[in-house]
Amino acid sequence: MTARILVLVGNGLDTRGLAAALEPFDVTLGTIERGLRHDAPFDEPRAGHLLSRSGPFDGVVLAPAFVDGPDDPTVDNLLDVLTSCFSFIKAAIASFEERAVAGRVIALLPGGATMGKPGEVINSALAGAMLSLFRTVALEMRSTPVTVNTLVYAMRAADGPTEGEVLGDPEALACMIASLLGSGARGINGQEIYALAGADVGRLHP
Repeated sequence: MTARILVLVGNGLDTRGLAAALEPFDVTLGTIERGLRHDAPFDEPRAGHLLSRSGPFDGVVLAPAFVDGPDDPTVDNLLDVLTSCFSFIKAAIASFEERAVAGRVIALLPGGATMGKPGEVINSALAGAMLSLFRTVALEMRSTPVTVNTLVYAMRAADGPTEGEVLGDPEALACMIASLLGSGARGINGQEIYALAGADVGRLHP
C-alpha cells in the first residue's frame, strides 16, 4: 500500500486519536492548527503556502468548529471561518490540478451542530454553509478526478484529566477517510456521510 499524506486544517479540534487510527492505513495526518481562524481569515495565496509546506499531499480535510472561539461567536466570526475554508479549498484544488493528482477534499463537521443541536446557532449555521459549499464545489469538480465529500462525526467526553470533548469514533472516521482516499473512490463525490453511531437514524438530514 502506498503511503499517503492528508493535511487537516482546523481551529482546535483534538485529532490525535484520528491520526493514530489512520496509521494502519498508511495515511499520515499533518495538522495546520488554527488555520480556520475567526479573527483573521486566510486568503488563497497564504492557504496555498501553508499547504505546500506539508509536501505532496493527497487530500485536505477541513474541520471547522468554534471550539477555540469566543463564548458567543458572531456572524462575522462565521464568515471569517467560511472565507478561510473556501481559500483552502481553492488552494488544494489548484495544487491537485498543477500536479495532475486525483486529490480529495473532505469536510469534517460536528454532528450536534450539523443536525441542529439547540444552543449552537452559529455553529449550526456554519455547518449548513459548509454543506452547501461542498455540494457546490463537488458539482464543479464532477468532470475532474478530484472529489469533494463531507463526514459528520460524533463527540464524546474526554477520558482522564483531559478536559473538553474528543472525537467519538476516530476508527470509523479513519476507515471512511481511507476509503475516500482510495483510487476506486472516484465515483464518491458530493456526499454527506454520517458517523454518529445511529443518532441520526430516522431524523431529517440537512
